[in-house]
Formats: sequence, structure tokens, C-alpha cells
Amino acid sequence: MKPNPATQRVDANGKSLPNNRCVNCGYEMDAATCLTDEQARPTSGDFSLCLKCGQLMRFNSELRFEAATLDQLHDDDQRFEVRRAQQHIRNLNR
Repeated sequence: MKPNPATQRVDANGKSLPNNRCVNCGYEMDAATCLTDEQARPTSGDFSLCLKCGQLMRFNSELRFEAATLDQLHDDDQRFEVRRAQQHIRNLNR
């Protein structure tokens, strides 16, 4: 993800982000925020979590969501952080 003013809903190339729906629950999301850098904006291959059910997804080349698995993450630290975030999301939405 590349730096970006937080008020804009654009991808790394400055194009508007398409509205996306969770591949699991259908929750509509119209923005993306990086856990480690609020100014970052998504690019193809970046991961995302549904804010309603915690489903792990990945942005495809058109910045649409596709299903992803924990095995696709880069390392054990990332898997731990994603599992922790998923649990937090699921606890909030009970």
C-alpha cells in the first residue's frame, strides 16, 4: 500500500475504489484502511478483513474482493495478527 490522504477513497493509482461486498456475508464496504498505516491505499494482492464477519479476502487486479486463506499470508506473525483481528471483529459483532 502506498501513502494517501485519509479522506480520499482511492487506490494506489489514484482511481476510485469500487464498492466491494464480503465474499462470505455480503457486507458492503466502500473503503479500506491499513492496520499499520492509516494513509496507505490498496493495491492488487493486498489483504482485507470484513468488518462484519472477519472473513479474510484479497484485492484482485480490479480491486474486487476474492476469498483468501491464512496460508496465503507471508508469515506466522501476519497469521497471528489476522487471527487476532478476526477474533476482535467477531466479538464486537456478536
